[in-house]
Amino acid sequence: MRLVKMIRLMQDRAYAPCCYILAREREDGTYDAQDDANTILVQTDWDWPSIAGTFGWGMKLPGRTSKSRCDHSGTDGTVTCPDCGATAGDFITAAGAWLDENIGAMAEDPGYFG
Repeated sequence: MRLVKMIRLMQDRAYAPCCYILAREREDGTYDAQDDANTILVQTDWDWPSIAGTFGWGMKLPGRTSKSRCDHSGTDGTVTCPDCGATAGDFITAAGAWLDENIGAMAEDPGYFG
């Protein structure tokens, strides 16, 4: 039996419109976006940068500007980057786009489910 539980990034527009769902792997190895005991609903866009980071997003911003070349080490994506001026909105938008493109991604649970 594997001790580390995996989580999957999911969406179910009929069940939770405009939200992302973190689904914990169940004992039988499956994932269910509507299993309340094994899901966390991500409702607020302020959470998108950290959720995306869990699944591999690296605070990348699209485009070829000074903002896209910055490593953004002075922010977690919820405040303006002190080095390049990228705003929380820039990070939230980029993280949301990344999440949309990576539905189904899996990662080890970093502690969302305790």
